[in-house]
Amino acid sequence: MSDYQKEREQLKKILQQDEYQVYQQDNRSIIEKIYDHISSWISDLLDNMFQSFEPGSTAGNIIVVVLVISLAVILVLGILTFTTFMVRRKKWSSYQPFLKNTELSWDYQQHMRMVATYEAEANYQLAIRHQFLALLLRLEEYHLLTIQQWKTNREYYEELNKRDRHIASSFYRLAVQFEHVTYGEKTVQQTDYLKYQEQIDGLSTHIGQQQVHEKLGDH
Repeated sequence: MSDYQKEREQLKKILQQDEYQVYQQDNRSIIEKIYDHISSWISDLLDNMFQSFEPGSTAGNIIVVVLVISLAVILVLGILTFTTFMVRRKKWSSYQPFLKNTELSWDYQQHMRMVATYEAEANYQLAIRHQFLALLLRLEEYHLLTIQQWKTNREYYEELNKRDRHIASSFYRLAVQFEHVTYGEKTVQQTDYLKYQEQIDGLSTHIGQQQVHEKLGDH
């Protein structure tokens, strides 16, 4: 064995000793490792895309840091948005619009009379409630769904979606607004109520016209 090889082997043994291995250990935290990995990836990407970009320079480091922070903010906002959506979806699926048996015994006209009463009192929260319950009765009248006290709005939506996706989509928006007002204790202004009433009327008109066309098609 040559002197060079002997010296190399000796150096290798020295470097394998514990006191030298300590210096080679990665003592970074998980966050630091993730940051270094992402910043390195962004730096390489910018270096390949832009010839003027200088990795390791002050300006280059600032750009990388800004991009990493921006990605982190977008990720956090995305998680928060998704979490909020899932929570609302879970809540939305747990409410039954008909809370009492007496409400089930009312017909469409009775609910609409209550709508007129609450409109006159400027109690738009309850007016919206009876508008929505009247809509459910109208949908059942046209055999688009079957009302049961135990059913939630999500189950009504799924029934509608099997028959008519356009109607189901419109119903979904109305149901979400109904639940925000009824269970979320959202304050309802007259302008909000009139917009909701317009949407209800639009859907009712669409359903009525559709039923007429179907009847004419049967003849």
